[in-house]
Amino acid sequence: MSKAIQSINYASAGKIGLQFKRRFWEEDEHLYGGSSLTNMDITQIYYPPTDYFGKKGVLLGYYAYGGVADKLGAMSYAEREKLALAQGAKIHPQYPKEFESSYSINWKTVKYQEGGWVSYSANDRKTHYPTLCKPDNRIYLAGEHISYITAWQAGAIESAREVVTDIHQRVMKS
Repeated sequence: MSKAIQSINYASAGKIGLQFKRRFWEEDEHLYGGSSLTNMDITQIYYPPTDYFGKKGVLLGYYAYGGVADKLGAMSYAEREKLALAQGAKIHPQYPKEFESSYSINWKTVKYQEGGWVSYSANDRKTHYPTLCKPDNRIYLAGEHISYITAWQAGAIESAREVVTDIHQRVMKS
């Protein structure tokens, strides 16, 4: 199991949430949900599809993966915030005046995380995936990486349900 865990590749991914004093994208620009795609490092801005006309609001200031996520992930928290605000202001000039706070994450640097999601090659799926799906004595793995629905919570839930069922059956046999 250890060899299989070390052999698979995890995608680089990162996000930043930006909180603003008011929902200027709704009030000024009539944007209600959706996204703006860019050719900048922030890649895209996501507008919340809920809480319309609320007092404050949070935008997803970037959701990056691959090489861009590695570049952003190598930055400090403050540098990521500065970049997201500077690039986002090119689309929404209200950013500097309305900004309150932010939170960003780079999954490759989170303890016990290998990345945003597993990225199996065809060979990895054939050689390592079956090993990861089987218990190693009393150690069971569950998560999106132990499903065919990688990168989604649905895969993690499906995997967890299978593991709980397997453990239940094992306990009932003893």
